[in-house]
Amino acid sequence: MRRNSQTIKFILLVSPLILLLAGCASYPHRMARIKHDFVRGDYEKALAAIDPDDCEGGGDQLLFLLERATIKQNMGDFEGSNRDFETAYDVIRDYENRPGVSIRDMSSEIGAALVNETTLAYKGYGFEKMLVHIFKALNYLMLGDLEGAGVEIRRLDERRKIELKEHERAIGDARMAAHEQQIEKSQLSDITGKLLQAYGPAQALAESVTNLYLSAFGSYLSALHYDLEGSYSEALIDCRRVIAQVPSFESARTDAVSLGADDIRASSINLDLTDSGDLILFFQCGLSPVKKEIFIPIPTGRGLMAVAFPVYQAVPTKLEWAVVYIDGREAGRTRMLSNIEAKQIRNLIDQIPVLIVRQIVRAVVKGVALRAASKEGGGWGELAMSLYNVLSEHADLRSWLLLPRNIQALRLYPPEGKHNVRIALIGRGGSPLGDVSMDLKFRNDQTHLVNLRGIGYTPLLPDGLTITEQWRAIPRVPLRDRPRTILGKN
Repeated sequence: MRRNSQTIKFILLVSPLILLLAGCASYPHRMARIKHDFVRGDYEKALAAIDPDDCEGGGDQLLFLLERATIKQNMGDFEGSNRDFETAYDVIRDYENRPGVSIRDMSSEIGAALVNETTLAYKGYGFEKMLVHIFKALNYLMLGDLEGAGVEIRRLDERRKIELKEHERAIGDARMAAHEQQIEKSQLSDITGKLLQAYGPAQALAESVTNLYLSAFGSYLSALHYDLEGSYSEALIDCRRVIAQVPSFESARTDAVSLGADDIRASSINLDLTDSGDLILFFQCGLSPVKKEIFIPIPTGRGLMAVAFPVYQAVPTKLEWAVVYIDGREAGRTRMLSNIEAKQIRNLIDQIPVLIVRQIVRAVVKGVALRAASKEGGGWGELAMSLYNVLSEHADLRSWLLLPRNIQALRLYPPEGKHNVRIALIGRGGSPLGDVSMDLKFRNDQTHLVNLRGIGYTPLLPDGLTITEQWRAIPRVPLRDRPRTILGKN
């Protein structure tokens, strides 16, 4: 009885707080203006709109750091971007070193069980933590710092192992909690089916991701890093990893053959690297999906309770790929390296067992509190608890909003000398939507790295296109020193 009294007091005390929280702007709403300016290429304005205090602390600190680092990367401030990514890495490590609250412990702490997910600190998902190292490595390459890029590549491999173990632990914890809470498998299956149904065709997109803890983009950055410094055996290992994940990515196949692979076939090529330059294009296309909220009824001691779950919704765009023209002639088109949209959806689908158990535990505890409120507080107690349940039930819709929809790439080996390079962004049906042009001087001992971001023909920019291009000539061990320099010739 004493526990019930404490519960009622807790509800009556926090209900005004929940009313206040219900009126506060959510993270997506706070980011709306920033995202609006970002999509239009007004990076200075977007950057100024981020409150520095949000990057110094608070429950959304990690997300604001990631967003600010992304804006700075698009501005060409690669050093500033890496400082924010490194701070984000420190925040991630700090969360990981704190004692966590297990799902199995939630029901024993009434306060923890009744807290809305959105009021808890955002700690990041595994694929986001991996992207921190991937984007840092890209920034270092754009700065011409091979040593810094190498550090992030090694960190990426360590992070992959950590996240795989953490995912297995979380799933095991959820299964044990489901058993202890006597949650039937049929109930889990029913809710899972409803959640998957809400994804629609996006479910098939998620199924294309065979392993969340591998990154073809990260592996190709690693291959590039080793290739630039002449570590060809290591570069070949990474090219093989890329091919294993994306068999259709021909640039990795060509590189693998050039790096000495005898068991890999590339498409019909006729290439002599003894007097060629090196051009690599990374195309960050579109915007990542956003979360929306759906409600699914869950049975409790007093009947059904509507519980909120997050699902992803794609941000549509006409942008499809990029085509490179050298001196007016088509030289190649980009191919997918990392489908971030698919990974985000797959990540959330993989979290379904954890989400369901957490929400069922919450629903059960709220149901117990509602019965106690009705018994001890009469109509007023039940009203307060019912109001609390309604206002506090929201899905966590936070995500890294400025990520691209996908990352594509293309590698070409133009003849040495000055050439005009035009990159056209292509929409559905092959229609050109916009382009950028640059005059580059290619040398056998340099790699020209182009980082391109394209956003447009999307709800926030329905009739326009923002293209941000950055490039750098990076000194390299000459191409003619590769194990195999003549391809496609006898």
